[in-house]
Amino acid sequence: MADKFRTVGLIGKHGDDGVVRTLQQLIGLLRKAKADILFDAESAANLPSFDLPVVDRESLGARADLVIVVAGDGTFLSAARSLVDLDVPLLGVNLGRLGFLADIMPAEMTDRLTDVFAGDYEIAERLVSNAEYRAFIDDGGYRRPELWLSEGWDVRGAQGWEAPLYWLQGDGGWSQFTLEGERALEPDEPVTHVSFYEADAYARWCGARLPTEAEWEIVAAAREPAGNFLESGRLHPAPLGAAGGGQFYGDAWEWTGSSYAPYPGFRAPEGAVGEYNGKFMVNQYVLRGGSCATPAGHIRPSYRNFFYPHERWQFQGLRLADNA
Repeated sequence: MADKFRTVGLIGKHGDDGVVRTLQQLIGLLRKAKADILFDAESAANLPSFDLPVVDRESLGARADLVIVVAGDGTFLSAARSLVDLDVPLLGVNLGRLGFLADIMPAEMTDRLTDVFAGDYEIAERLVSNAEYRAFIDDGGYRRPELWLSEGWDVRGAQGWEAPLYWLQGDGGWSQFTLEGERALEPDEPVTHVSFYEADAYARWCGARLPTEAEWEIVAAAREPAGNFLESGRLHPAPLGAAGGGQFYGDAWEWTGSSYAPYPGFRAPEGAVGEYNGKFMVNQYVLRGGSCATPAGHIRPSYRNFFYPHERWQFQGLRLADNA
């Protein structure tokens, strides 16, 4: 197990027949990974203690590196609210009906959590800004093939890319065409309208990389899904802190380094949902977090958007990650 998650806290919903069985399986997985396990006192009052140390909710959040909730969305949301001030990541194993927030199904728990525990990494707390991306341009980033994937370099040349889409350079410097027309480029706003190829090249120029979607979700799940969404009325990315919340949600869809492929065991259902989720799982990359044009009710930590790597028209940005 990665040192990042040496101590894991468990919360379970009482009164569900599947909880004990799922917790037993989960505890076995954690013990195999040599994790220290803490059990929530509220849960232990109605469930077996499994011979684990039992602590109150506040102590659980303060001592654990990760908390796993075995329940439905209601219990997961309640746990998130009680732990929000302790900045501890949460994952949910779904035993409810929807699985909107607690989205890991018991059947895929081993595979998904093994990925979580696999390695150490660091992820930036904010999106890359216009000023930072401009430094990449000024350093010849669009003229340096060693920074680019081969296919991205070819697309850059064929499309004549020299900057993000909607960036304009004139005698007075850089400007940007927005939904309210052309205006001066704001250095502290998140860079947007970049392709996967550009995001990947910028990360390589920084000596970093794009996060995987699993890495992004682990960190984002500990945060309230709040930020600069459609309801703010800005319809444009905002500097960090300007619209409330952090920058894990809203502002710009974030490119990850993960291909849009099915999770283990997924089968496309019949009808429109299968058409949408099945046929497009090829040659695309996953984006996370929503944008300034996304309704707040549309997003959740596990929501997967996807685009082809050359596309730039959406509010698409990036954050950096690296191995610890």
